[in-house]
Amino acid sequence: MKVLLTAFGSTGDVYPIIAYGRALIERGHKVLFAAPPLYEADVKKANLEFIRMPPYWTQDEFTAFMVRQNRTLLPVFQLRNLYKASLGFIGELFDKLDAALKECDVLVTSYMFPSFGRVAQLQGKPFAVFYFCHNFIPTKNFPMEGFPKAPRGLPVKLQEAYNRRTWTATNDLIDSIINHNLAPFIEERHLEPFKGWLTDPAPLGIVAVSEILRDRRGIEDERYKFTGYLRWQSPEDPVVEAELNDFCKGELVPVLNFGSISFSKEEQLMRRFAKNWPEGKKFILQNGWVKFQMPADRPEIKIVGKMSHDQLFRHASMVIHSCGAGVTASVMYAGKPHIGIPHFADQPFFASEIERLGIGIKVPKTRWPERLAAAVREIEETPKYRLAAEGLMPKVRAENGPGKSVQVLENLVKDWKGGSKPSSSAA
Repeated sequence: MKVLLTAFGSTGDVYPIIAYGRALIERGHKVLFAAPPLYEADVKKANLEFIRMPPYWTQDEFTAFMVRQNRTLLPVFQLRNLYKASLGFIGELFDKLDAALKECDVLVTSYMFPSFGRVAQLQGKPFAVFYFCHNFIPTKNFPMEGFPKAPRGLPVKLQEAYNRRTWTATNDLIDSIINHNLAPFIEERHLEPFKGWLTDPAPLGIVAVSEILRDRRGIEDERYKFTGYLRWQSPEDPVVEAELNDFCKGELVPVLNFGSISFSKEEQLMRRFAKNWPEGKKFILQNGWVKFQMPADRPEIKIVGKMSHDQLFRHASMVIHSCGAGVTASVMYAGKPHIGIPHFADQPFFASEIERLGIGIKVPKTRWPERLAAAVREIEETPKYRLAAEGLMPKVRAENGPGKSVQVLENLVKDWKGGSKPSSSAA
């Protein structure tokens, strides 16, 4: 089969889809990869056929948008920002997807854009939504993020009814937000309003999350298939490896990685960190999208740029990160303890899972420069975090996320051609 993959957002949204594309090719399928030009080099390094899609933003423009997202507290309003920003180019985006899909058998979209499934629906083709986190998948066992839990002592049936209602209410709100912000596009194309963003997104949801995190949520909808992590790594850099070896001198060192998280006052943030980090204690800072810099008089703090997580985390005693899906997976894969500093979206959920599994701790984002040194000491002085992380590592590595993800898509296309076509109102 020939698969059209779409990927938008940060590196953590794009790299797992690159890994998926490679897995499909290795299984004998053909792949078209549609993404903004910011990721063209990464996609081509993976030997995937690339289609340039809007937005044609520079790195600085993507960073500025992430700053805005970081300032927006609620996920539904972060989603509003996303769809509002897309209005200027969504017509071109739909047209390019429509043209590309004509030579493909199936469309795979990001969970942020199940509305792209409308393109597949109009062509009568199957489509799937790719998830990096499962806290936005409805379940009767938990309310939607942001809602209080049902009162204790309430009968189970009433708790489940309450939980379901939080999902449907949130879905109605999201549908309203999307249709309001895309109203000119919907009217121009004579489209039916989009619906079912949260509760009925696609015939198949590929949930690229470790089985270790699955059971607690109790998701019963058979459309959602948990497959395990898909991870794509940039090539390892021997020059940087030599630098890290010289810096660490055989010692494992705390590593901070904020990835695409962006800040409007990053210089002030780094001054606060430098003021509170113990002099002489080694630390590695991956500068991320905002290109963090440190004072020249702190030689014990090593700054590195874009590089493979696997390569960098080999030098880590622990990893301090924002708890995005991609970096959380990489730290679990490396078997290192976590210090989570969640900012928005799915990050608070993964931070809570890290604590639940006993593989790390959480620090509030507003005070992390002042509290990080104490958190590092807690990890260093409490072996249980390291032992728990090392214990989970082989389980994560044993999961065949790429193979399972390919299999569930093959099954969808096979069933579709056989006449079994699950519906999705979001498409």
